Amino acid sequence: MHKLVHTLEIETFCYPTEELEKVKKAFEITEFEPSISSANKTRVLKTEEEKHGQITDFLKKLKSELPENNVKEICETIERRTDEQGNFFFRLDKQAASEEEYKLSNGSDIQVRMKISSFPSNRKKVIEKLEKIWCENGLL
Repeated sequence: MHKLVHTLEIETFCYPTEELEKVKKAFEITEFEPSISSANKTRVLKTEEEKHGQITDFLKKLKSELPENNVKEICETIERRTDEQGNFFFRLDKQAASEEEYKLSNGSDIQVRMKISSFPSNRKKVIEKLEKIWCENGLL
């Protein structure tokens, strides 16, 4: 099967008031080198996945568990969420994820970046693939 997504990156912050293990559990996030002041003990948590099977399983689960209105929102905003390099971005609610639920967020809770496979790489082809993934029940 053709690889649809080169990489899937998930990143979030763990603030001193949050339980580190609960935040990590949300996506099995591994701790990444903190990129902000350690004086306030805020940690950056990041994971990157390149294995086709793992990415596909995550996307299937995410799509099936997102509320229908969130999937519709993604479909309606694919162009705005996609850059010229073939990256697709969205954010998830950290509190919901820590309770093993998924829903979109407009805040900076959990940032997700998907690098979409396309040859030759161009934004139009990437958007077409994303529409099949999110809007047409295809490719997954």
